[in-house]
Amino acid sequence: SIILVLLRKARKAEAVAKLAANDTQKLNDKLEIALKKAEEANLAKTRFLNNMSHDIRTPMNAIVGMTAIAGANIDNQDRVLDCLGKITKSSRHLLGLINEVLDMSRIESGKMELDINYSRAGVITSEICDIFAEDIKKKNLTLKRVVNVRHEHIMMDKIKVQEIFMNLISNAVKYTPPGGTITITIDEIPCDKEGYVTFKSCVADNGIGMSEE
Repeated sequence: SIILVLLRKARKAEAVAKLAANDTQKLNDKLEIALKKAEEANLAKTRFLNNMSHDIRTPMNAIVGMTAIAGANIDNQDRVLDCLGKITKSSRHLLGLINEVLDMSRIESGKMELDINYSRAGVITSEICDIFAEDIKKKNLTLKRVVNVRHEHIMMDKIKVQEIFMNLISNAVKYTPPGGTITITIDEIPCDKEGYVTFKSCVADNGIGMSEE
């Protein structure tokens, strides 16, 4: 009987140990999942801020450059007005980017919501080209913009679309040799969804290009 009692106690202790081990494993699994999510969120935040710092620098440089040009041509009203117009466009784009950076709740949740507002198809690229106007002039580049659309007035997240164009045009300006040509084309292609349009956009240049890979 003593052996049976000891055996029962041993089995009970074993069961308790297994239960404790299971609880520990579950806790470890939860901690591991939480750690993974925290690492992913931190990585997403780092990538976002790195990208935004690059995007913010471009319109900021344009503002500084245009301000210097306006100051150097203070007696030339047309030149000053042109600079002020480009400074305004760059400032608006910069403000939109800063508003995204400040909305940390979106970064931490990993979700980005579209900010839908009115725009015009031709304006999407013209404002970005104005930001690079001085760089284009310094390198003596030829810039061609072609807009072949039937529905010019659209609703879209202008800032996010312009961020895409900014990176593409920035690369084109950077890697196209002096005297080269950059062509930006927006074509409207068939769309089956009522109330929506589909645009095909292309930024082409005769710079160094890239491999197929």
